[in-house]
Amino acid sequence: MHRLATEMPRLYPDSHLCFMLNDEIQGEMRDSIISICASGNIPVLQLENIDKQCGHPTAKGMTQINTQLKQFLGY
Repeated sequence: MHRLATEMPRLYPDSHLCFMLNDEIQGEMRDSIISICASGNIPVLQLENIDKQCGHPTAKGMTQINTQLKQFLGY
C-alpha cells in the first residue's frame, strides 16, 4: 500500500488519484490505509452501506458505489 501511494503519483504525475475503501475493512487495516493515503495526499472514499452478496457488491451495490463515487468526485 505504501508503495502504491508513493509510486503512482510519481509514475502518473498528471493524474488525480483516490482510494475507495471497502466498508467491511475495519480496525488497524482501515486505519493503516487511511494513514498511508494521507501521507501521500491521496483522498479516501470510505464506502458506506454497500449491498453485497458473499462479500462482493451486488448490482444494487455497484449502483451505490457509482453514486458515492460521483458524489465524492463532485459530479
